[in-house]
Amino acid sequence: ALVVPVLANGVRAAGTIYAAHLTSVEAATGFDHIVYGWVFFALTMAGVLALGWRWFDRDPDAPWFDVASVAAMPMRAADRSLAAAAVLAVAVGFAAWGWVVDRRAQALPARIELPQVPGWQRVAVDGEPWVPNYPGADHFLIGRYGDGQGRSVDMVVAVYGSQGEGHELVGFGTGAIRENDRWVRIADTAPIAGSVSLRMAAPGPVEREVATWYRIGSVTTGSSDRVKLETLKAKLLGGPQRGVAVLLSARKDGHDPRQAIADFLKAAGPVDAIADRAAGMQ
Repeated sequence: ALVVPVLANGVRAAGTIYAAHLTSVEAATGFDHIVYGWVFFALTMAGVLALGWRWFDRDPDAPWFDVASVAAMPMRAADRSLAAAAVLAVAVGFAAWGWVVDRRAQALPARIELPQVPGWQRVAVDGEPWVPNYPGADHFLIGRYGDGQGRSVDMVVAVYGSQGEGHELVGFGTGAIRENDRWVRIADTAPIAGSVSLRMAAPGPVEREVATWYRIGSVTTGSSDRVKLETLKAKLLGGPQRGVAVLLSARKDGHDPRQAIADFLKAAGPVDAIADRAAGMQ
């Protein structure tokens, strides 16, 4: 089951390359899908079945085990008691640890505010609305800032006292674009100060650049994989359980949105401090 498909895939790849050499890449692509999908795959599976035929299920009338050999095994009442106690202890121990982990949460302030940013003032939100999705967040704030050059930047802060199923920083439909949103991703763009960044658009058309940072414990990252790893470490090993997402977004409206985000972040200060203040750590 392991060796035959690997070897067969090598033969398929070599055959496709040879077909492309004799004809064209387009013709070989169709050849690969049709021949491998309908013929070669079936032959490969037939070969696997043929090789494994002798190791199929035993005769239904054959004994399941040798009763005499099992009866000859030394058994003592103490062994059964210890084994049962060990199994019960393991089950109870893991259940108790899971209960403790699930209920561990960070104490958060009752109310949080978006920061004051030198050179930028809070302004009214207009145009195509954009609201990222962070379901179950203990605190969620969104606001728009403007500067003297006519630029605007939206800031979003989502705070979780702890993460779990249905209330987490990273997940399907969670983040800058929600499921079935009016906004659609155009492309991933270069990071801004360690963020994960993307360009998106809505009917109009309206384009936005969005930079996202996550704060887990003492780690600030733009990587969703790192968020999962740090959350797991916090759950298992203890430490601050809170998770914070900080998003900065700017429209493409005659100004460079990436430069506007970079300038705003320079004035606002490190993302670490913004996230920690929102979570009541400062």
